Amino acid sequence: MLEFLIEAGDQEGITDRQLADMLIFLLVAGYDTSKNVITYTMRIMLDHPDIYARCSEDWEYTGKVIEEALRMFTPASTFRATREDIVHRGVLIPKDTTLFFLLNVAGGISADIDNPHSFDPDRPVDGRPRYVGFGLGKHMCLGQYIVRAQLQEGFHLIARHMRNPRADGEPGWRPFPGNWGIQGLPIVFEPTEIPPAA
Repeated sequence: MLEFLIEAGDQEGITDRQLADMLIFLLVAGYDTSKNVITYTMRIMLDHPDIYARCSEDWEYTGKVIEEALRMFTPASTFRATREDIVHRGVLIPKDTTLFFLLNVAGGISADIDNPHSFDPDRPVDGRPRYVGFGLGKHMCLGQYIVRAQLQEGFHLIARHMRNPRADGEPGWRPFPGNWGIQGLPIVFEPTEIPPAA
């Protein structure tokens, strides 16, 4: 992919600075976010060993687990600037203030979701979006479908190779704002050798 971008940059007159910016964006959007979702999902699984064990056996079910994890957590945030002074709950937010909003809040406060703070991969889905972690409209993430597939496949493989994970210390959190998430998740587990496919 890097070679493709360099070649396209040479053909289309993309500067080195523009190319570097694209690569930084791809690293953050394509790697850092996925890493944070997998780490958060593993943290949730420490409290749900039965769900985790099923992920090692059932690839389709792992997709439901990832969707439920994405409903409860997204490392992304969005920001807006105020156009005028706003008073919210007695606090003055001056004009031209940049505000950061965690996108995962929507998945936990929706009136359409029963028990929104409980982790339930078997939660009924009726086709309506349950979270906005990939954005909406013109701000929708173009890579969301490949990300979902990668998270599903990756977490299924993790569950097959790392049996019976348990906490082995307190997790930390990366600073907010930005692409945030758990920073360090100490666990212990039993490694499992998976025979290669025939």
